Amino acid sequence: MTDITRSIEHPSGSKRLKQARKLRREGRFEDALACLETSLRADPEALDLVAEQAALLLGLGRIDDAGAAVERLAALDPAQERLAELRGALADARNDPVAAEAFFRAEAGRRPDDLNWLKRWVRTLAKASRTEEAAAIVDEALARAPSEPKLLFERVALLRRLGRIDEARTATEAFAAVVRDDDPRLPELRGALAEADGDHAAAETIYAADCAARPDDAGGLRRWARALMRLSREEEALEALGRAQRAAPTKLFPDHVRLLCRLGRASDAQAELDRFAALSGRDRRLPALRAEVLEAAGDPAAAEAILRADAADEPRDAERRRRWARALVRLSRPLEALAAVDEGLRRDPDQIQLSATRVSLLVTLGRLDEARAELDRLEGSGVELPELARMRADLAGASGDLVQIEAATRAAVTADPADASKRVRWARALARLLRTVEALAAVEDGLAATPDAAELVGERALLLAGAGRVDEAAAELQRLAASRPSYEGLAEVRAGVASAAGDLEGAASILAAEVAAAPQSEKRRLRYVRALTRLGRYEQALSTLAAAPDPDTPRLKVTQANLLLTLGRWEEARGRMDGFAEDDARERLGRDLFELNLALMTMDYAGAQEQAESILTAAPANRTAAEGLAWANIGAMRPAAAWAALRKTPREAVDGGAATSGGGRLRSLTGQVVNELRLSGEALGELDARAGEGDEALAAAAAEQVRRDPNAFGPALGLIVACARSGRLGFRAEASDRGGPPKLLHQFWDGAEAPADVERCMAEARAANADRISRRWNDAAARRFLGSLSDWRVIRAYEAAPHVAMRADLFRYAALHEFGGAYLDADDACERPLTSLVPDGAELVLYQERLGSLGNNFIAAAAGHPLVARLLEEATENVLLGAGESIWLATGPGLVTRVIARAIVAEPDLRLPANVHVAPLDAFRRTVRAGAAKSYKSDARNWQKA
Repeated sequence: MTDITRSIEHPSGSKRLKQARKLRREGRFEDALACLETSLRADPEALDLVAEQAALLLGLGRIDDAGAAVERLAALDPAQERLAELRGALADARNDPVAAEAFFRAEAGRRPDDLNWLKRWVRTLAKASRTEEAAAIVDEALARAPSEPKLLFERVALLRRLGRIDEARTATEAFAAVVRDDDPRLPELRGALAEADGDHAAAETIYAADCAARPDDAGGLRRWARALMRLSREEEALEALGRAQRAAPTKLFPDHVRLLCRLGRASDAQAELDRFAALSGRDRRLPALRAEVLEAAGDPAAAEAILRADAADEPRDAERRRRWARALVRLSRPLEALAAVDEGLRRDPDQIQLSATRVSLLVTLGRLDEARAELDRLEGSGVELPELARMRADLAGASGDLVQIEAATRAAVTADPADASKRVRWARALARLLRTVEALAAVEDGLAATPDAAELVGERALLLAGAGRVDEAAAELQRLAASRPSYEGLAEVRAGVASAAGDLEGAASILAAEVAAAPQSEKRRLRYVRALTRLGRYEQALSTLAAAPDPDTPRLKVTQANLLLTLGRWEEARGRMDGFAEDDARERLGRDLFELNLALMTMDYAGAQEQAESILTAAPANRTAAEGLAWANIGAMRPAAAWAALRKTPREAVDGGAATSGGGRLRSLTGQVVNELRLSGEALGELDARAGEGDEALAAAAAEQVRRDPNAFGPALGLIVACARSGRLGFRAEASDRGGPPKLLHQFWDGAEAPADVERCMAEARAANADRISRRWNDAAARRFLGSLSDWRVIRAYEAAPHVAMRADLFRYAALHEFGGAYLDADDACERPLTSLVPDGAELVLYQERLGSLGNNFIAAAAGHPLVARLLEEATENVLLGAGESIWLATGPGLVTRVIARAIVAEPDLRLPANVHVAPLDAFRRTVRAGAAKSYKSDARNWQKA
């Protein structure tokens, strides 16, 4: 018994009842209940005491005890005046708005002059997503009593819920005109309107002033704390909640616990939860809070067990069941979540919120037709669910249709323009369609209404960084850090801006600290892993994934498998994906994309085509799958099908403006290769037909076409692929006077200084190849060298080349022909010495790319090798003839593929010439990470952007 209870000596039941009601109004429910105990023991049939006990038990969340008290009251007096109110409140507490609405409607009809019953009725209607009906009832009542404050107050809340903000503002002023200036409801209404406008800073100012005027009002302090949280001012919110708890000890514990969880302070949250449990006993909110604390502590399985038991205790409680379902989804068990929701809907088919959860689960499971039908049913029923627009966006997102995603997220913003999160999702959808200018405009429109919205400021900084406007992005970041230093997304923005500025080390350090602060956060861990891969630190990225509390979640497994693919460790990658049977459609998509990538790398074009088409059936606008399908058809010598696939991929239009499916496709490498193959369409049709007879038949047919048209890329690619798959690219050494590649390492960067990540790659290459003499060339040195050659056409071609990548191609062939050695692109990183790729007796070493073609970012050759001379001769001629539309085809891997194909055709057994070695892709990737440095690739220095 509390001190307050002990201080009351033998008061009458009436006095105890008044004291209990006073304590209840202050939010001190346990003290109030204790006040009643003595009187109830003396007179257990006192109707007012039993009714008050039921109300207090409801306030404490002890639903079963409250139900027993209500039934006892009904048995004592079926006509007791509070019985209907308590039954309605009990139904409401059990999340049964239909039953609650029926109770309150009946009482409001029986007592038309009692506005409290009308208020309860309309609030229950709104809770049941029948807000339009509720607003109509209030309007009808206002027609009879236009100046009634209670009705005006309810009207404002309903109009705000319906999104009719201007009408709500007018109704607020009508309310202000009939109440006193210090009416405590005015700040609540005005703050809520400011929030509806998206002006959270103004709302916080209103609530702060209200709390200054009424420092002990728990409800006002709670509103202020929530406004502070929306502004990412968590420490101030904690202080406000602390004050509120002193005013109402048990009422605001849940807010305090949740905020501590949000801040990652799981141990503090647990301590606060223990205090709450000691005070409130069997409060119905306790299981959900315990689960939140366990989630924050990194134990989602224990959290799910608690929520499962909680749902079993109240099987008709839709909210408990939804919480359990969400916990199952977080554990990657969406099928069980769907079963739990379906069980709830069998008990009560009218639970709208459960139906909405079912739609989300069907989307997660990839059962999109069912999800669409369920969503159509919900929309057709006329229910008012604020999340309907978001669900449409999720449905579009699961389909992978970027255009639909943009349309759905735009609709969500139109329905709720003040919601910053929805606006960010729209902006990101636009950015994925390469419509960066529109994405920025969408964010800036939101900032015009709410200049200090942290989410929008952060997103603007990221968009500016992605667009290369680094100085503006840095200024926006500085503004965000100054105004919202505790914004939870600040680290992500800092890392994004640092990365755009070329400070990849700094970006990784920021994200590493984020992982250390919240090791259970999968999202933070994956962001850090992406930063490490941009630095080329794949082994560290793998270690970071392995160190996760649960490294076997579907997303982490897929990420690890893809990293292993990048490192050429294909068997390990396959093993990591063994037994991957994921119910979540988005996780299955990750697995399917992995399988597509592996099929392309192993030149299994039939398998790649099947995998890509399967992905595109479920996600028709998936860019990666569409491009993968294009490459599968390139490898299968089907240019028309490749072109059809390519047209579905969203690309930036050649002349700027909005991107559309297939827009600017000729600017991509894939588009250039497909277009080249279309020039040999009839010949490739023959290769497609012969491919069905096996690789030997394909090699013979492709060789014949190479003889007829030595400069055609399609037949050359077909021959290289067929030879690789049939074992004809095996190395054979023969005695030769030429010797192997000398111990030289050539690297080229046109400027005197390279970006930091390129410098790091070059340093790593020198360190890994310490047995070689390293020669770093820049533009000036290359010009001096090429100008000294006897063939003046080479320097002329170098000077005429339209892009630095083409000049680098010319230089590498000339340097290798003159000096021999190994050439490695400056942005490639070495894991092991290049000698590991050069077998004894080899005079020329190349490697086979993911596309089946032969790369030129690494070549090792003996000086004067005739095939390198051929590469230099043809590259020079192509540049001088103006063949600069496709660098890749004119002087890059496309040229290497054609030259080596002709060399194979010249051999009687259709094999590589003696002493020429083509390293397979997996072996190459175990030694070299191609394109590891990426900082310069977003601008015109990247040949694909030129």
